[in-house]
Amino acid sequence: MTTPPQQNDQPAVNAEKGTPTAVEILAEIAERVKASNPAVRENYVANRVSSEISDRVALLDKGIQKRQELVGELRKAERPEQAYDVTGAVVSTFYTKDAVAAIKKAREALQRVDNAIEKAIVDGDYSKLKEACK
Repeated sequence: MTTPPQQNDQPAVNAEKGTPTAVEILAEIAERVKASNPAVRENYVANRVSSEISDRVALLDKGIQKRQELVGELRKAERPEQAYDVTGAVVSTFYTKDAVAAIKKAREALQRVDNAIEKAIVDGDYSKLKEACK
């Protein structure tokens, strides 16, 4: 009868030091983690910068969308009323008092968004754009 092969219950040992390989690996991990503060800091800063850039891109996108909405509102408001004669010919075009107020309001809102976009892109100040996009 043959005996079953014996399993080696001894841990893998570095022949030079007599230390188990797993212990060496764990020690190396601990050393690298201990020395990782510069890498942690760099990754944290890079992640925060990336996050801020993404937030600014999203805000700029909202600003451009808001501008497009305001342009549409302005075009709608700038359509004049028309008066016709009995033959159906246009005799005059005019704006009502409410239409003039709506045009003025739409132009001011558009100017505010344009200024906010300009300030964000040129000066790096996104506060006005954030306010304009509410």
